[in-house]
Parts: sequence; C-alpha cells; structure tokens
Amino acid sequence: IARIARDDFGITQPIDPDQSLRTDLNLDSMGLAIVAGGLEDRFGVSFDTPEASDIDSVRDLLEYVARHATPEAAG
Repeated sequence: IARIARDDFGITQPIDPDQSLRTDLNLDSMGLAIVAGGLEDRFGVSFDTPEASDIDSVRDLLEYVARHATPEAAG
C-alpha cells in the first residue's frame, strides 16, 4: 500500500494504519480505484463485495486484503 501511495500519488510521509484513505491521504474515488487496481493485480483481491464499501482506513484496507488475497498471489 505504501508503494502504491508513493509511486502513484507521490505520498512520501509515513502511512499510519489508522489514517483515513479519503481524509488523511486525500484519495478521491479515482485514487481509491487506482489503489484497488494495484492491490487486485498484486494480491488477486476483488473489491466487488459489499464488505469492500466499508473500507475507510489503511487498517481496514490491510485487513480486507489479508482476508481476501489469493494464496498464489500472496505467496
């Protein structure tokens, strides 16, 4: 997540798990789509679930990816 934030959005400050993706990291809907796409490619995670709409913080995103990553992609 930190790599995507740095490479795609130029965010260089440390990222805290409790930061809000929208408020603290200033990601709009396009930014969130870019993050989701990067995580889908890297971890095989689909964000097309009702649970994904509840993601607000970096921690929420990390936990979601941990629960939904495919073993092949995470390995």
